[in-house]
Amino acid sequence: MKYFGLLLFSLILCLPVTQLQAQSDEQNESVEAFFQLSGLEAQIRELQSIILSQFEDEIELVPEHARDQVRDEIITAFDPDTLVEDARTYLLENIDSENIKIVVDWLQEPLTQKMNELEMDSNDDVTFEKRDAYFQEMEFNPPSESRLELLNRLETSTEATYYLVSIITDMYLSLIRTINPHLEADKQLSNNRIAQMRTTIMGELMTMYQNITHAMNLFTYRDVSDSELEEYVAFYETPAGKWFADVSYEVIESVLQKSNERLADNRN
Repeated sequence: MKYFGLLLFSLILCLPVTQLQAQSDEQNESVEAFFQLSGLEAQIRELQSIILSQFEDEIELVPEHARDQVRDEIITAFDPDTLVEDARTYLLENIDSENIKIVVDWLQEPLTQKMNELEMDSNDDVTFEKRDAYFQEMEFNPPSESRLELLNRLETSTEATYYLVSIITDMYLSLIRTINPHLEADKQLSNNRIAQMRTTIMGELMTMYQNITHAMNLFTYRDVSDSELEEYVAFYETPAGKWFADVSYEVIESVLQKSNERLADNRN
């Protein structure tokens, strides 16, 4: 094994520098295109504000004298620019050159861009009244079996609810880890207890968010034809589509983990 490693290293040294540089430039371009087109960079930049908002909701847990310090720790550990660089590093270290190219091409297709716009619009506060009216009307005009089947396939292929609940849970636990050292000794949580909390919270949220995801998908794609939705779902059922769904989650999880490590390092 050691010989093979030395041999591989020697072969790398023999490669022309220009070839290695070209490969590196191509990977950087792919990652940058992936970030911009997928909306992943924008999502990552929002993490700090979300955790700060969670902190304000839980601020009574923290002694008053420590609140400004906790707020500063969150701002530092979850700095948006640093999070984005962490995400880029993760992608470059775990890049799948074939799949990322397929995904980047797919993200530029008109149907994909149409779906992305619908997905963003459906989460806008401005559409609240439209959502409410749609759900009330749905009681008297239920979706077709074919539409329900397509949305079930979308959920199965993307595991969107599981990933969403995982991220929500881990963001909350990141906050708990941040405030934990500032709590009174008898209220501090062990790492084992925090791990147990993850299982409990995930279990409690899964059923609720399955219903929310299902309802939101019905609303989001309400004006999309079955043929368009079939084409969209079919991509997520391909290896590249599955990779896209998985890596989008893995990047955010990696970023949260790095932030927690930064927080611990800053305290040592």
